[in-house]
Amino acid sequence: MTTTMSPTSTIPASTSSDVLNPVLFALLQVRFGHVRVVHRGERRVMRQVVGPGGQRRFETVQRGEQYAVNCRFCNDTHRRLFVGYTFGTVEPGRSVPNYRLWCCHNETHCHNQGRYQIAFASLLGRPHIRLETSVSTEVNASVAPATSRPAMRLPEGRTILDLVPNHPAIQYLAGVRHFDIPELANVWGVGYCQMNLDLVPNFCNRIVAPVWRPRRDFGSGPVEWELAGWQARFIGDELPAGEPKYYSADGMPTSELWYGLPQALSVDGPVAIVEGATDVWRLRAGGLALLGSNLPSRHQLMLIQHYFSHRPLVILLDGDAHEKAIRIEQQLKRLRMVSTGDRRVVRVDLPCGKDPADLPRHEIWAIINDAVQRANND
Repeated sequence: MTTTMSPTSTIPASTSSDVLNPVLFALLQVRFGHVRVVHRGERRVMRQVVGPGGQRRFETVQRGEQYAVNCRFCNDTHRRLFVGYTFGTVEPGRSVPNYRLWCCHNETHCHNQGRYQIAFASLLGRPHIRLETSVSTEVNASVAPATSRPAMRLPEGRTILDLVPNHPAIQYLAGVRHFDIPELANVWGVGYCQMNLDLVPNFCNRIVAPVWRPRRDFGSGPVEWELAGWQARFIGDELPAGEPKYYSADGMPTSELWYGLPQALSVDGPVAIVEGATDVWRLRAGGLALLGSNLPSRHQLMLIQHYFSHRPLVILLDGDAHEKAIRIEQQLKRLRMVSTGDRRVVRVDLPCGKDPADLPRHEIWAIINDAVQRANND
């Protein structure tokens, strides 16, 4: 069973004689003062996993005992910085000590910033101390099976190329939104489903867009793609009460996906972070859309860093999403703070009520390129 670490799940202060790593505990007391213990006595448990490509790695099943102190980097006063008891030790599957086992639970997420990672390790003496060699990490004897993703399939329907010109879907996409129908079909695989009673969620009369992901998210070499799910969009802009604009396939891990990733990898130049599939369609290639209203997850940020570390990023959300755009800009700038590649991250604010799909393609790309040029001059 995985143990969940909570910043408030603490117990009174301990002495170095009743913790799993007394050397680390004492050192934290010297450096930070008062130290509290989280999940006292619990060992860090890991298991060996065989990935889809046959590669073996270790994943954490239980984090184990943690030591809570005030974070110096963000002036924390609530002991929201947690240090794993195996910090500085050599864990299974590693040949060098792990100095990344700490986490600042404040909004600043100091542990994600390269300069603080180095500073924290140095603060605890790396490489001048040798932490307790008897500190152990348990490894489950059984090897977990290959990571399996649920098999996805699209709702039964037709490509939009098969629809008659006066079909509501064609009238909306071509007549109202001014999209190129063959391009939507050939580049994006957009289809139409009159009634879906086979897959969850059920719906009727919607535009269907497949969502693709790499078979191995962070693999090297040529990328192999697999169907991750789909979204079914309402036809029109005036939604009936209680009707969502998009239905997403049941089981689709939206927090791990970027819509438009294959197409963005097929071109060079700036990468635009947008809100929805129609915004990506307007760009044709070079856009990545969030599949929901949340901020990018850590997994999504790592995908950007893995695939686009040498390309400028432009945040281009809808005109009414100003605050969200600022927060995404902050996320991406933190991500690129220690990058050896392209560090340009720029935000473009559209007028309220406008989104990228409302603009002609040449105009939206002119806005993106102007933003990148301004970043060059800053």
